[in-house]
Amino acid sequence: LNPTDRNEIADALFQGLSLSVQEQSVRIEAMQKRIKNYDVVKWAEDFINKYKNKLPVINRNNSINLAFALIYFNKKQYDEALRCLGKLNHLDYYEYLISRIILSKIYYETGETEALFSFIDSFRHYIMRNKTVSIILKKPCLNYNTFLYKLIRIKTGVKNNLDEVKTSLNDTQMIESKEWLMEKIDELKGAIGRKD
Repeated sequence: LNPTDRNEIADALFQGLSLSVQEQSVRIEAMQKRIKNYDVVKWAEDFINKYKNKLPVINRNNSINLAFALIYFNKKQYDEALRCLGKLNHLDYYEYLISRIILSKIYYETGETEALFSFIDSFRHYIMRNKTVSIILKKPCLNYNTFLYKLIRIKTGVKNNLDEVKTSLNDTQMIESKEWLMEKIDELKGAIGRKD
């Protein structure tokens, strides 16, 4: 089904509405079962495997490994994500930034506190020293780095008001991985609430 072809969409809708109630129920049940077992991560994995050979040869391996690093990260298979990141080479600036953000998230999720503190400092210096890249790419990463630093300090026991951090994060417009950072704030709030 071509989603840009109005006639094809109209025909499919007409065909669907013409089905008996019993047939509609059978199809809806099958669709719900498929959706339940086929989440966005599985879809992305299948998509990459299906179309990876259509990528330009020059950056195919980096694109595939970066995509699978994201997939494995989302599956919480951090060793596999690290393995994919380790296969990256000759990265352009954007690929490098994305790979570093994935790496920092892995450090956070696996409790690699010292590595994460070191990472945060070196990542900030890397971004600031690169004069050829626009602020549009730099600013979201710098903001991400700032909030990640705040979270890891709170996680390691430095007193800070999580509600203020969350409000500040919510008000920040240009930021990489905002949704993930919000999740981590909520997790910390839950962990702190359980301690009290």
